[in-house]
Amino acid sequence: MIRVLLTGASGFVGHHVLEHLLTHTNFEVICPVRNISQRLVWLFEKYPEFGERVIYTQGFPTDVDITYIIHCAANAQVVNTIEDPLTAVSDNVVFTANLLDYAKLHCKNLKRFVYISSGEVYGPNDTPRGSWTERNTLNCRSPYSGTKAAGEMLVASWAQCYNIPSVILRAQNIYGPRQMPGKFFSLVVNAVLNNETITLHGNSEGETDSRAWLHVEDCAGAIEFLLDYPQANNVDTFNLGGELETNLLYTAQYIGELLG
Repeated sequence: MIRVLLTGASGFVGHHVLEHLLTHTNFEVICPVRNISQRLVWLFEKYPEFGERVIYTQGFPTDVDITYIIHCAANAQVVNTIEDPLTAVSDNVVFTANLLDYAKLHCKNLKRFVYISSGEVYGPNDTPRGSWTERNTLNCRSPYSGTKAAGEMLVASWAQCYNIPSVILRAQNIYGPRQMPGKFFSLVVNAVLNNETITLHGNSEGETDSRAWLHVEDCAGAIEFLLDYPQANNVDTFNLGGELETNLLYTAQYIGELLG
């Protein structure tokens, strides 16, 4: 039996990863959760046949063999982390350290520890093409990106010191169904439907920032792909982003056109 420990299953990315694992594999998935979110309610109303393959826990199980750990859980609202940075440290750094120590102590046959980081750890990009490689220097600008980068360092150190095969995935600008209302796509859709004005990040010349977008289902597929991807080191790092970059004004106008 292949078992996956999936953190953050109640969240946006996590519940899509759970859906992908249930519909594309025969894995059993163990989900440490604080509460059963509406996303999880939706998931099991849609797929009642998969109920026996999901186990909810209040902590990390010590009596089963875990094959993979996928760490999606995070305090990911940037504004909230700015207002309350110490909670972000607890959620994103301390929790990650506890999970890594659980892997060291209780997951002797672990094949892969996958840590979902963020492209925000790179900070602003002023290069002509606006892209990064995995070797670029990190330049965190918020408690959110700082705590995600700290989590990366913990993963790398545990991987090297305790031989935990690990992957760091720097995903950026993910969108998709059932995303938080404060995210860009949700804000634009709600503004268009309610005939409201929306403010976009830009400069004094009227140029808005640009983003490359990645659908959450593609992110979930990439995570499954990396579970058995051949590793070069104890810890490998991968960027994950969309190929087509557009400015925010064009994207908002395009959403408006689609909504009529």
